[in-house]
Amino acid sequence: MKQLTNRDNFGQTDYFILTYNPNNDAQNDTSFYVFSSGQQADAIENPTIGEDFGWNAVWDSAVKIMDDGWIVEMKIPYRTLRFADQEEPTWGAQFIENLDDLDRDTLGTQLTQLKVILDYMIREIKGLKDVKPPNRLNLYPFTTGIVNNFEGDTDTDLRFGMDVKYGLTDNFTLDATLVPDFSQAGFDNVVLNLGPFEQTFSEQRQFFTEEVICFEGDLFFSRRIGNKPSGRLSLNDNEEANIPNEVKVLNAVKVSGRTKNGLGIGFFNAITEKTTATIKNTLTNEKRKTTVEPFANYNILVVDQQFNGNSSVSLINTNVLREGDFRDANATAVVANIINKRNTYNVATDLRMSNVNYQNTNSETGFSSYLKLAKIHGNLRYSLEHSFADTKFNINDLGLLLRNNYNAFSSDISYQTFEPSGNLNNYRINAFFKL
Repeated sequence: MKQLTNRDNFGQTDYFILTYNPNNDAQNDTSFYVFSSGQQADAIENPTIGEDFGWNAVWDSAVKIMDDGWIVEMKIPYRTLRFADQEEPTWGAQFIENLDDLDRDTLGTQLTQLKVILDYMIREIKGLKDVKPPNRLNLYPFTTGIVNNFEGDTDTDLRFGMDVKYGLTDNFTLDATLVPDFSQAGFDNVVLNLGPFEQTFSEQRQFFTEEVICFEGDLFFSRRIGNKPSGRLSLNDNEEANIPNEVKVLNAVKVSGRTKNGLGIGFFNAITEKTTATIKNTLTNEKRKTTVEPFANYNILVVDQQFNGNSSVSLINTNVLREGDFRDANATAVVANIINKRNTYNVATDLRMSNVNYQNTNSETGFSSYLKLAKIHGNLRYSLEHSFADTKFNINDLGLLLRNNYNAFSSDISYQTFEPSGNLNNYRINAFFKL
């Protein structure tokens, strides 16, 4: 089967996956997908973030349809991977073919049942010699010129900027953007929101989708940076306001990567400029300007340690500092996902604290927690979970939180088979309780 789709959009099509893990740690993969239609997809994968298809690399592929199947050829530059300089490294690799017309889930189905349907190999690549990490330095200069005329007022904006990508070490990368305009980013689809929750859109600005391995999770919602102004206006009678739809980003810098020993470090900083709204008196035509977003600084620090090939512990801090009397915000989290070496039991926890300083009014500190105890191996599996957030927990200055004020308990128990039995390939009986 083949269906022509956009990049990273699977549709109804067969595909082939080539996955590399230069650290051979069973946790940090880079996957390259080629569809039978000739389209591509790529993703970075680890237990913390799952599959991130927002990551995009530059590589080549070609497809040829034959009478008895199809052939794929792939050419992947070393610069798309992060690996240490070793004399004879050992890389991990996976090869997966998915035949979509058989309606099979490649990763969720027991391989022993697939027989010839899937060719799935987990291998170690040995004998690599003289594989040197390439020098990674990219410079992208750009300029934009804008002339805007509104009700007789003409504004001109001429900008020069540059994007920089530089490999600090074999595994760590510096990304920077100076005076960006993001004019190449796609527009958001128009959606009518009749629900009680905030309307959100996916990130389309390239700087915020590349090298985000350490910045995933709801504590960091990149659309907050350069979004609508945070200030509120107080209008007098017969006044109307022209409020900018977005705040301009002056510059942004991030450093991220992971060592061969599983230590991931991420640092992010972004600065947005002062934004004003124009208020007009409809009777006298008098105009005045007021600040709706001051000069602001956004920061993130992430330290994440992986171990045992299946576990990790992370410390995350985010803060937003706004000039003047506008509010500041800070959020800190300790996240752990621990699994024993036999992949039998799982303990997951997420402890968070938030603080919003409203300057001249008050300061609010909130708490949130999550705990999960589970048996994840064998035919009989079960789990117990507790999640909590008080009324003052708020991470929405840089993160995304749709609701707080909850205290929930839940449990799950199931019995399932993985081998064919009688007329059944497999079956699962499940019971779930939530309070």
